Amino acid sequence: MKKNKIFNLFVLLLVAHISCNDGPTDPHKYPINPYLKEIKFSNPNKSGNFYMAVWKGNTIFSVLPLAKFNIDNDFNLVKDTILEANISSKSWSYIDANISGSKLLLVEMYFGGVSAGALYEYDVPTGQLQLLYDNSYNIASARYNPNDEDKIIYYTSGKNPDKSSGYYQLDKTSQQDTLIFSYSSTAGVWETLHGFDIHPNGDTLLVPISLAIGQFDHSRPPKLGIASLKTQKFDTLDIDFDVSFLRSGLWVRYNHDGSKILYCCFPFNAYGFVTNDNSEVGIIESATLTKTILDVNTNSESEYGSVQLAPNWSPDENAIVFGSGQVIYTGQAGTRHLYILTKIN
Repeated sequence: MKKNKIFNLFVLLLVAHISCNDGPTDPHKYPINPYLKEIKFSNPNKSGNFYMAVWKGNTIFSVLPLAKFNIDNDFNLVKDTILEANISSKSWSYIDANISGSKLLLVEMYFGGVSAGALYEYDVPTGQLQLLYDNSYNIASARYNPNDEDKIIYYTSGKNPDKSSGYYQLDKTSQQDTLIFSYSSTAGVWETLHGFDIHPNGDTLLVPISLAIGQFDHSRPPKLGIASLKTQKFDTLDIDFDVSFLRSGLWVRYNHDGSKILYCCFPFNAYGFVTNDNSEVGIIESATLTKTILDVNTNSESEYGSVQLAPNWSPDENAIVFGSGQVIYTGQAGTRHLYILTKIN
């Protein structure tokens, strides 16, 4: 009789332990923001692993695959098209677009989150893909000059023997390539995504400062720098980012007048299969440097949340678009789905 009581007590304690420590199985334990909307192909046989997207007019361009989604004003899908079927099979680590959405900048990716560093321009109306720089330049990202779309600003870690690391501007009309600001990221060639931006006035760069050393040390949070192209002066802004476990990458995007900065603090290996952490997405007020963290978690099943890489503004700046995948306890990132946060205010 005594043994039965002891056994029953053990069972009760075991059940209590499981209930308290393993967490509830109710998927609503981690509720999803009701203003999150997934954008996906109308054909259920089509799928993607969406690392990032840009939004121009009523069109969203995404990778991977290189595709465009036409949506209405209520964020409903009107039409979807895979573009890369016309330009051969490539993997892309980065995408950006000019103001009209007629041209895209693309950076090629080798495999498993390793950037190939080749920069392409894709003409949307004609479907023509042009190589601007081959992979010897090790380009991580590029942007159209906000005041002249015939000029492209890009960052290279300096792998090419003819180029030092820094920000360069390519004038497509004259084919002149000019170093506009010398800068060397501590993360070096392992920094697959260097999420810099240029102010709408064209005079100032936002510089993501990754304090990761090579591919091994990701234990320090990033900082945000600001560089004047006129004076060549560089300062670090007084903004703190949470390293969490391994968030050492930073992505930033100005709004139309530079008064706000959309940011994403992400794990260094977020392009890989194992991220070891989730991401923080938010908005910085340029005048006060205050941060507002946005609820973009897309994982309702786990406390480990979800990983995002590169959110971008909607044309009216009342919403953002991004790719997001769940993170599980082993650090593995699930397939990235494409989402819109339809309300950020």
